[in-house]
Amino acid sequence: MKYATIVLISILFVIFQSCTTIAKKVYGIKNPKIETVESVEKYLSSINVSAENNIFCKDILSYKTVLDLFGKSLPEAILFNSDGKMLNYKKNNQDCNAGLFETIPGLSKSSNLQILEGNDIQKFTTYLVDRNSLKFSNLPKADYFLFINWAKYMGKLNKDHVKEWEELANKNLNTKIIVYKINLDIMESWNVKP
Repeated sequence: MKYATIVLISILFVIFQSCTTIAKKVYGIKNPKIETVESVEKYLSSINVSAENNIFCKDILSYKTVLDLFGKSLPEAILFNSDGKMLNYKKNNQDCNAGLFETIPGLSKSSNLQILEGNDIQKFTTYLVDRNSLKFSNLPKADYFLFINWAKYMGKLNKDHVKEWEELANKNLNTKIIVYKINLDIMESWNVKP
């Protein structure tokens, strides 16, 4: 390999490495820690986000499955219709979660979003528990169910995305959207060793 190519690759590596570091600092992203329900709810309170409808993965295997369903992205959201079918809110597969800032206020009972076959709310909720580690069930009547994932270690993104998405859903008077926030921190109750 030529010397110039090696230098160019090294410079690009340093630039991209630095961008990650800068993004982590700007958004306050930290290394994940093992959390408890109480520490998670205390954090939500500190950023003025309601702990109501905050739910958890029931164990580490459920965590992996849920994270996969979210496309291994945080924060991210999954939208279901009243029939429990998962909907695609993105204009194409490469869109990031920013589309939610338009989709949520634009939802109405007559919105026509593509159904993602093979994914339904009944199966999805089998991986989830409430704050008391009880099975998550008995969904109320709604036009849409918006599941937003989040984690303490994601820092400012919890305010910039999670809080705003929930507020947008609550302000949408054209349809009834129920929001659930799925905490994706590693929970002490899972007895996972670091």
